[in-house]
Amino acid sequence: MWCFVLVHNSSTNVIEDVTGQITLLDTNGKSIAGQTATLELDILAPNSSMPLAAYFMPDIPLNAKPQAQILTAIEIQPNDPRYLPATLHNTSVQVNASGLTAQVSGQIVLAASASTPAKLIWVTATVYGESGGVIGVRRWESTSALSAGNSQPFSFMVSSIAGTISRVEFAVEARP
Repeated sequence: MWCFVLVHNSSTNVIEDVTGQITLLDTNGKSIAGQTATLELDILAPNSSMPLAAYFMPDIPLNAKPQAQILTAIEIQPNDPRYLPATLHNTSVQVNASGLTAQVSGQIVLAASASTPAKLIWVTATVYGESGGVIGVRRWESTSALSAGNSQPFSFMVSSIAGTISRVEFAVEARP
């Protein structure tokens, strides 16, 4: 069983180290399994969302109900030197005929104001179904250096675990 918990950053600052406890309860409300989950990126931008994800091994009862609690979230100050200003441009989503996978691509742009080159870049694609819920997430990673003011392409596949892909949201993180 996959469980996704969509976390929304309603603050005006970036938050980091978001973790949550995802617990499965039986019909009597008794805990039958639990996991600590993290976001696919270390940071979550203001007014954006990203899912915590946890996979529970088979033999989970079909009527198990998930419960989630945020454990940690740390607000960081603007221009924290551990993160570089990066944006995504020209993103593209091509959902296949079955609606269960999508090829995503675009350009990562490191701002000209970046103090150092990015040596680690992560891009996430969060997949939403027709009802608006999260049905998949995947992270793409690059360790190719990207200097300030330049761009780098990304391209990867992302899949749904249940249902047709309706939309995809992207997020990016760059580190020196």
